[in-house]
Amino acid sequence: MYKDQFEEEPFHKDEEHYVDPNHEGSIIVSISNTEKHGDGMNAFVTYSIITKCIDDPLFGTKDFTANRRYSDFVWLHDTLKLNFKSVIIPPLPEKNLMNRFSPDVIDYRKSELERFLKRVLLHPKLVTSQHVLTFLENGELQKPAEDIASKSKGFFTSLTEKVSNINLGVVSEIDELFIEIKEYIRELDFKLNSFYNKTSSITKKRKDFVQIWDEFSFSAREYAQVELDKDKLLNRLFEKLSEITHHVSILHNETVEREVSHFESTLKDLSLIHISEPTRQAEI
Repeated sequence: MYKDQFEEEPFHKDEEHYVDPNHEGSIIVSISNTEKHGDGMNAFVTYSIITKCIDDPLFGTKDFTANRRYSDFVWLHDTLKLNFKSVIIPPLPEKNLMNRFSPDVIDYRKSELERFLKRVLLHPKLVTSQHVLTFLENGELQKPAEDIASKSKGFFTSLTEKVSNINLGVVSEIDELFIEIKEYIRELDFKLNSFYNKTSSITKKRKDFVQIWDEFSFSAREYAQVELDKDKLLNRLFEKLSEITHHVSILHNETVEREVSHFESTLKDLSLIHISEPTRQAEI
């Protein structure tokens, strides 16, 4: 019944790499709008997903519409991770517990969730999953049997298994290579997150400079209006100064946006993958 969970195809080198999420092929997906439901602890946000398929070899020519919560995206991510063990699944935006219903947070999450779906649909393996089609068609999402079984194992069951292993004299052999790799991954994870935090700080400062250029341009334009009837030369000088500084602001902003899109976002994705998670699990 869950055949695709356990039978994997041979590993392909290109499975590890993401493709350009801004590229749109024969399947075009977008999140058109968001809507908040409920109040207090029961409040949640739904995302309206529109999918257009144009002569696609898998989906044909049709349109899908679905309303999904963030938890539904988590289901899709975890299901793909379970079914495609040799593929690095594109990360989801982090779960924000503070101000999660503020317009800025919702807009950011909407953009990142759309980016996640584009990456999934552009991957030659992930796009073939029936779970992806179910998700886009607004079908019912069912937890895989393996996931249900693992979560149904309680604390005392796990404790009993550990005690039984001790009584039977089961001793795990320490693999020196595993320990070496674990420490390497832990250090890599730490440095990667540190690098991202510093990069993000630099980006923020550069965005502040863009704001300063905008304000300077506005002030020069305002002063030009003051001199309009008094000194034509000063008026033209400050008009030109306002025009130049405005252009500088635009160029700086475009540069920052490109760096965020092609560099900082990639770093953030890597940090969200939590490459050290297996080592943490091994210690529990």
